[in-house]
Amino acid sequence: ASVKLQQIYEDIKQDVHRSMPSHPFYEKGSNGCKALENILVCVAWRNSEIGYCQGMNIIAALLLLFMEESDAFFLLCTIVERIVPGYFSKTIRGTQID
Repeated sequence: ASVKLQQIYEDIKQDVHRSMPSHPFYEKGSNGCKALENILVCVAWRNSEIGYCQGMNIIAALLLLFMEESDAFFLLCTIVERIVPGYFSKTIRGTQID
């Protein structure tokens, strides 16, 4: 399990800097990058079945522009788990159906 978590963490660290690279809030080493990383890691821990999927970073980055880190975390969880369940998964089945 720790190897899987390490891979998730590495994937998140790579994607954080790709999320909105031209936006000042997400300049390399900024508080925005750290907050985005925190949210994505916590979402992956909270829902180990899903873990981290590409695309979560863009939604979380957008949410962080408009709300506090904790609110963005809970809203991302609601989006992933309740509003569009199945979109964020290893099989991306939800997006294939659409």
